[in-house]
Amino acid sequence: MRASVLLPVWRAPLISARVVWYGYDKAGNQTSVTEPSGAVTSWQYDDAGRPDATIDALTKTTTYDHDPDGLRTHEVNPLGHTTTWKYDNDGRLDSMTDPRGNIAGATAADFTTSFQYDAAGNRTKIIDPLGRSTVTEYDASNRPTKVFDANNRPTAYEYDNLGRVQKVTAPNRPATSFGYDLAGNLETVTTPLGKIYDYDYDKSGRVTAVKTPTGRVTGYTYTWDGLVDTMTLPAGSITYAYDRAGRTTKVDYSDTTPDLSYTYDGAGQIKTASNGSSTATYGYDTAGRVNSIVRSGKTFGYGWNKNGQLERRTLPDGRVQSYTWRDDHRMSGTKLTSGTTSWQVSYGYDVAGNRTSVTRQGGPASAYTYDRAGSLTRVAHTSGSTTLVSQDVAEIWPAHRTR
Repeated sequence: MRASVLLPVWRAPLISARVVWYGYDKAGNQTSVTEPSGAVTSWQYDDAGRPDATIDALTKTTTYDHDPDGLRTHEVNPLGHTTTWKYDNDGRLDSMTDPRGNIAGATAADFTTSFQYDAAGNRTKIIDPLGRSTVTEYDASNRPTKVFDANNRPTAYEYDNLGRVQKVTAPNRPATSFGYDLAGNLETVTTPLGKIYDYDYDKSGRVTAVKTPTGRVTGYTYTWDGLVDTMTLPAGSITYAYDRAGRTTKVDYSDTTPDLSYTYDGAGQIKTASNGSSTATYGYDTAGRVNSIVRSGKTFGYGWNKNGQLERRTLPDGRVQSYTWRDDHRMSGTKLTSGTTSWQVSYGYDVAGNRTSVTRQGGPASAYTYDRAGSLTRVAHTSGSTTLVSQDVAEIWPAHRTR
């Protein structure tokens, strides 16, 4: 184990006493970060100086493997789920297989995304696990000029003489255009319907006004250290106040909207939030995640799994909402439990990650169909053997037509 040294870094020198400590080994690799709350995240390295483990504030470990060129090939998260990467002879990402393809008995190709490149090293094709391709064309300056989705529909990009995006034309739609001022700030956006949004800036490049196509103007002013001081809307204004660490302490509305106020704990996390008539008090675990909220005498509790995903929510009346997750971090189901009674919903997905089904206990089931580009094309709702609704999305929402 390499020896480490700790160096203090002040987040607000001479103003705030909140200190974050950074640890390093003799080779200069960062080995730890200690937050004001005492929560520590640490890193371990192999003999070549490559990170081979991250240990979070709850002592949950993620491990990494690398090839001889230092490229990451494996990652195993705290739940034991493995993601793998492969590279071509030029060190470019060739394929990525998500955790579902790295389970014993699984067919890796069913969960693998692959990549192709041109001679200049530009990524020209992405092939998802369903075999659908996204193709990108480039100009002589290696800027993308067209991107074709899986239905071979192109989105085109045009640039000005300084290489800034000047026009974007999506499939079957007029172009969206962009204009810039002499300082290079985005000055105008013209939508496909010809609506123009205008932006003004101060000498520091901060937005001072946004004008909508209808002439409505929202203005901004800033504090000496660059924080938003006021926001002026057509119907009134909003004024912000901050503490010495730059954290918002008050939001003051000029109209009848209730003002907001905030306090913070020693770790810089929101401790209380008030709107004048009620106050919410927040509690946190050692990783800085909210584990309780008390509002009007009622307590909401929160629990998290090793991957930092919400696993449980306890309601003031004692009911518990639980959540389950797949290896690819998508939610697989929820269950609401009240005493000995429970009600649950489960979710299904295709290998590209599109949600294909929702099954509700004692209620209707929903099925979703997608085209090769991943756009939703059909929705069906059934109850038992009875079809309640089965309709093309383009018939429900004409804007979703794909051709």
